[in-house]
Amino acid sequence: NYGSPAAYLKAAYLCEASGRETEALIYLYRYFLINNDPVAYAKILELAEKQELNGYERTDNDRLRSLIARFSTSISLAIGALAMLSLAFMVASRLKQNKPATMRLAFLSLVILSLLFLFNNFSQLPVKAVVISRDAWLMNGPSLAADRVSAVTPGEMVEVVDQTDVWIQIKLSDGKKAFIKQNFLTQI
Repeated sequence: NYGSPAAYLKAAYLCEASGRETEALIYLYRYFLINNDPVAYAKILELAEKQELNGYERTDNDRLRSLIARFSTSISLAIGALAMLSLAFMVASRLKQNKPATMRLAFLSLVILSLLFLFNNFSQLPVKAVVISRDAWLMNGPSLAADRVSAVTPGEMVEVVDQTDVWIQIKLSDGKKAFIKQNFLTQI
């Protein structure tokens, strides 16, 4: 699923040239996730608008989360180093029998470790997927017996919320949630 940026860009170009815009969008978006190229993003928006597709718009929150995800290892290491430094100072002040400083440093260490825990567990980007089937129906539950909510256009980008067997719960660009069969999506 993960190729080189050049391969994604070439595949996007070939797909668009042969009239397979949905596939072109998928490859171009994968390229964009690697390089964050504004020209590629402009082309994504152009293709999505041409096909009247939703889900490709990015908010400031998306940009911030993407930036954080790109540097997550460095941020985690920096927070971990601060925690280790704080713990080292705490041990040093304990050895000097400076109880007030030890308590402050213990509290600071706890705050930094909590920040590290929160960052590592809650800073991941949401999983995105693109609808790839013309016969895809959105259902109100994870079953063929569930009521149909609506049809969905091939090429729509959605956010993956959860999975139950072969059913994926998705969130549409308008915030509504529904279920779709797994084989009707490709994950980005």
